[in-house]
Amino acid sequence: LGLAAALLAAAAPALEAASVPPITMTQRSAFEDRARRLLPWLFGAGLGLGALGVALLLLIIDSLLTAFAGLFLIVIGLALAVPQATTWLMTALRPALRRVAGLLGEIAAGTVTKAISRTSVAIAALMVAVSVTIGVSVMIASFRGTVTNWLDLTLVADLYISAPAVGGGQATVTLDPGLPARVRAVPGVAAVETIRTVQVAGPGGPVSLVVADSQSRRSASLYRYASGDPDAVWGQMQAGAVSVSEPYAFRQNLPPQGGSVTLQTDRGERTFPVAAVYYDYASDQGRVLISRTIYEQYWDDRGLSGVAVYAAPGQEVSALADALRAELRDTALQVQANRALRDQALVVFDRTFAITNALRLLAVVVAFIGVLSALMALQLERARELATLQALGLTADQLWRLTFLETGLMGLAAGLFSLPTGYVLALVLVYVINLRSFGWTIQMQAEPAVYAQALLVSVAAAVLAAIYPMRRLLRLPIAAALRQE
Repeated sequence: LGLAAALLAAAAPALEAASVPPITMTQRSAFEDRARRLLPWLFGAGLGLGALGVALLLLIIDSLLTAFAGLFLIVIGLALAVPQATTWLMTALRPALRRVAGLLGEIAAGTVTKAISRTSVAIAALMVAVSVTIGVSVMIASFRGTVTNWLDLTLVADLYISAPAVGGGQATVTLDPGLPARVRAVPGVAAVETIRTVQVAGPGGPVSLVVADSQSRRSASLYRYASGDPDAVWGQMQAGAVSVSEPYAFRQNLPPQGGSVTLQTDRGERTFPVAAVYYDYASDQGRVLISRTIYEQYWDDRGLSGVAVYAAPGQEVSALADALRAELRDTALQVQANRALRDQALVVFDRTFAITNALRLLAVVVAFIGVLSALMALQLERARELATLQALGLTADQLWRLTFLETGLMGLAAGLFSLPTGYVLALVLVYVINLRSFGWTIQMQAEPAVYAQALLVSVAAAVLAAIYPMRRLLRLPIAAALRQE
């Protein structure tokens, strides 16, 4: 991949170097004129690639590879539109810069446009890197917010009793069937619900089956598709139906209404109608939820995987937790409060995406190096021009201001262009990539702080990248910079 990328990147400059007459290379303005004539064509090609990417996302809805290809085409298309968009932006900003920063402001905007072959590449690289950080940040924040809301909908009991699990995973130990009776006998316990998680055989392989004897009313927001309210769904499940998680319905191509699930029971193969499809983010393979009454009709298993405890009105939860721990001190079972279990789940979530933060930082660092390289090349080409300005009376302080204005404008352009690009990336990641990868529906949450931070990062990265080339240029004597040879 490294060799292929290097050869591909070198192909266009090598072809250009071999085809351009030597006299043209000594006239930078001629080269830039040629580059500017290509801008409308690049802009049109970018729009075409973006439209092709959108078409792939909309027309082929069951392929993850196509989704990534469409996303790639959209990003490349937007990057190709950057040079033309940069010239439009600098033209629009030029009068305001003249009023605010005087002649230096006008020169800075003109320089970005005049050296568009150099500046646009750096702006596009920084734009793509920053837009990736926006897209991934919005996706993670949306995912976390969705999971937090889902935990609030599913963790409705006050306390949960389970076997210890390593690394936040799900315990696979079977608990004593007599545990609910011991728990009910503890003063302050109003109700107890049991849960059992087992693997059963299905036509397409193992199926994660969740057995529950839920007595508390669930929120209607927990269901993506359901016939009737939560009470009606539970009534159907008590009569022999099952509910399936969204990932399971997605992977098994179950319809929103009228689907069925075939499972291998201890009484032979049995087909269960699906009463509802519910949101679930505990497994990307999906799960099937069945009532304990129906489960015990077709399976001989009477084991437990966990117990949910509801405190009596007026009972302090922490005191009840201590009483349950005292009652179960002869076991290794864990007694966790609702809030503690919720926090633990979010800790696991944050740990899962910890590496993503490093990758986002790496993307910005790579873009920073690209901007630095472009600025060094630009300063080298402009050495005689800047030396002429110094000979005409431009002070070192004014030269610094001019340079920071130029790079600040480049960073501003990259930041502004990254906002819509990042938003499009977030949309595709949330509503296409995640859904096709895991079958999860995520509610998008676009926080303004993410976009403001991205704009600041773009400007800061561009301004910081100018320091080294400028210091290097100032060490060069004016007379040496003015000489042609």
